[in-house]
Amino acid sequence: MYRILHEALAGITEQPAGEQRDTLTQKLIALGVQFRRVASGTASFTGPASWYVAHDAVLTVPGLKEYLAVIWVRAPADIHNPVIQEGLRATYAAVRRGVLVERVLVVSDSLWPADRILPTDDIRPWIEDQHNHGLRVILLRERDLLNDTGRAVDTCVFDDWGVGTRNLDDRDQTLRVTLDFAPDAIRIARERLDRLSQIGIPYGELLERADRSR
Repeated sequence: MYRILHEALAGITEQPAGEQRDTLTQKLIALGVQFRRVASGTASFTGPASWYVAHDAVLTVPGLKEYLAVIWVRAPADIHNPVIQEGLRATYAAVRRGVLVERVLVVSDSLWPADRILPTDDIRPWIEDQHNHGLRVILLRERDLLNDTGRAVDTCVFDDWGVGTRNLDDRDQTLRVTLDFAPDAIRIARERLDRLSQIGIPYGELLERADRSR
């Protein structure tokens, strides 16, 4: 951990002065303030930018092999959320480094009606972009979660050592992000993501069904 922090600080000092270096510095400061809370098992970040400050930092940890996530898509505006877009850029970078990424997209009925093989054009290009970047994308209709007791929040699991949760307010804006390193929390999150993955349908399979129906 000391080596990682040392390399991060050294890397920032090599950046030319300006907005980019200031942004990187602010991100490290935001993480540094939380270190004591991380050591106790849980760290919370607040504010609309907190998702990618926390999520992106953990996603770049050296040696990460697997990254699982469940993302709720209720309206077309969700996919244009800057927090989601920033997180996707970091996710694509992780795929290029060889990280296995699986994203379960829970889609509202209005964006993926029961009589359609594929979601509506409002979000299809966004989904296909992830598929084309090498992510394993699994789609799940929101209506299929009637018997699921888990709360509708975005969750991600990093290997078997960390879980991140994004809590939203009534306007679907990021209220708080929590990173949890407790084994029980990680186990519960992985079990839920595995369950959602099992009942969902890989996007590649949906594309094949659409081709056969033509």
